[in-house]
Amino acid sequence: MAYRDCLTMILAAPETQQAAAGLPGWVGATVVGTGVVTVLAAGALWMKARAVSADSRAITTRALTQRERFAEFHPRLRPALERLTDDWAACQLWTSLKLGRAPRDGDLGAWPVLLPSDQADPPDDGIWRDLRSGDARIRLQVPDGWSPQDLVKKSADIAAALDVRGVRVAAADGNQLVLEIRAEAPKIDPQTLKKYPERVHTALTRLLDPWDAADLWAELKLGRKPSATDPGGVPTLVPHVDPDNPTRSDSGITRNDVGIRLRLSMPDGWSPHDLEDEKKSQNLASALDVPAVQLIEADGNKALLELRVFDPIAQVATSELVTAVQVKSLSGQTRTEYRLQVPIGSMSCHDDFRLGQSEYGDPMTMNFARDVHRAIQGATRSGKSVTFNTMIAYSLLMKDTITVIIDPNGATVAPFWECADYVCDSEDPEHAIEVFDIVLKAMYARKKMFPAMREASITRFSPELPLWNIFIDENSHYDTLDYKRKLAKVAKQVAKFGGRLNIADQKMNVDSLPGTVKVNLSDVMCHRVQTRQDFDHVLPGLPAFAAMAANSQQPMAQGVAIARLASHERPVRMRVDYLAASACYDIGDAITKARGAKRPPMGSEPDTATTEDTTNTEGYVDLDTDDDVVICLLPECDEPVEQPRTGRPGKYCSPKHKLKHWRQLNPRKKAGDADGDDIEGGEEKAV
Repeated sequence: MAYRDCLTMILAAPETQQAAAGLPGWVGATVVGTGVVTVLAAGALWMKARAVSADSRAITTRALTQRERFAEFHPRLRPALERLTDDWAACQLWTSLKLGRAPRDGDLGAWPVLLPSDQADPPDDGIWRDLRSGDARIRLQVPDGWSPQDLVKKSADIAAALDVRGVRVAAADGNQLVLEIRAEAPKIDPQTLKKYPERVHTALTRLLDPWDAADLWAELKLGRKPSATDPGGVPTLVPHVDPDNPTRSDSGITRNDVGIRLRLSMPDGWSPHDLEDEKKSQNLASALDVPAVQLIEADGNKALLELRVFDPIAQVATSELVTAVQVKSLSGQTRTEYRLQVPIGSMSCHDDFRLGQSEYGDPMTMNFARDVHRAIQGATRSGKSVTFNTMIAYSLLMKDTITVIIDPNGATVAPFWECADYVCDSEDPEHAIEVFDIVLKAMYARKKMFPAMREASITRFSPELPLWNIFIDENSHYDTLDYKRKLAKVAKQVAKFGGRLNIADQKMNVDSLPGTVKVNLSDVMCHRVQTRQDFDHVLPGLPAFAAMAANSQQPMAQGVAIARLASHERPVRMRVDYLAASACYDIGDAITKARGAKRPPMGSEPDTATTEDTTNTEGYVDLDTDDDVVICLLPECDEPVEQPRTGRPGKYCSPKHKLKHWRQLNPRKKAGDADGDDIEGGEEKAV
């Protein structure tokens, strides 16, 4: 104020000042003018210095305020936020990206400006930090002539200009939007990564990063990225809550023997079954850098996805029944001896026993008592015999089973010849039928037990009431009508009385696997086969698995099979634990030594086709009197007869047998008799 008052006085009365000085007029004017100029110059310098000082203090204060304000953000974000809060810097930023216009003559300019929220307490400046990801979020108002979609299209250019990792529009409403700015990918705790196989670390990094995950699912067309008008939607991890402790939950990721499993929630517009698409699963596996991806389970919009980094069926596993030991003979030669790891008689038919391992790393088990019949199919050198021998070995080691082996080739019978209860290595189907009769005789003798047990079938077994296991290898060799009929009867009837049928063959079709057998199968395994039709007969409706089983260019490895077991209703690939043929002989010798030989060594008898019937025939019931199955009335025929549609019980399997039986019952009536016709007109055709 003193400076401005003095300057006013000098400028207002120069004459007075000159008179006071007592100087000539021109000299006085010059002196006074010089003084005025000097005073003006000094005042201007002083004002400029004061303004510079004020600006410096303001800049310093503002810098300190911003430093404190942006201290909570990542260091890489701070310069970007400072540019956005400075009007001139923000104007240059947006105009350089052609998302605004600079001020000109008569135009103040326009660019996206921060829009503080009046709902926050205290009111914010339009910038805040996302507590979950650590990213910065800013609220902007887009000027007229531009829309939030323009910022979406130039998100990469905005990120480059701000020198940040990424920018995206998180939400938009009219000309207002929320911009999300990311400094860097979130870091996963190394201790967390150590819990999982190293091969899935890259996959976990992408899946746990919301930005990368959104990009990943959108690229695979399994989700949509956020946009100016759409918040987006991608599969997200669903934590699993521990039912025993509701306060504990995982991240939605669990580890298993083959890799990791992810529990995902699918967004609207997609379902878990979209992950079953073969092409998409392959693309997902490639994007996550894992060998394979498989959908395990689907429940509503929830999916259980497995990332496989280990292949459980790639390596051959030895059967847990035996262990190999190198034994040196007296002559100095060394041979491999297989010693039993399961005590003889320690197992029961009610126990689950391991057959191999699935492609998911789960044990593949069977249970003779719980399951019904089984079928194993496979070409030569596919591993079918190993599977069958393993099942037979387990049956012989159990304390409450009777094991029957039928094999026209003799290869399956040979290792267990002396210890099996009943064997048949004959190529004559009549000998196999004799064994079936022994089985049926023992089964029907149990009918009297039903009233006492008050059950419709026998399900509880013991050494006193054993389960009968019938193993038939190369079943198609017995290609006679009588054999097939007897096999159908065994398949239909023995299950309720405590019998189980196990059939193995290189190729199964309608002739070698009758419908009565097929409908009662609870366990089916198919090794490598020649054609898809062979696969479809035992496991229909599985084109993907059929292509694997019948692939001549890339055939399935020996010991690998497609299995649908009672313990694994969903078909899977599995590898059967390897049990060498020599190990089967050692197992047979050990059982024979412990329990005694049932017959002389193979080849020492003149007739080794069938075994003697040693079953208890007390209480035996004639097969034809069974109320549960209708048998043809022709005495020499025991074929089951289907119930006719009329509701009346059938009596003959065919008109031919009906006529033949009528002639047996009426031997004196012969058509075309020399003494005349004893058969009345039409009588023979009407019976």
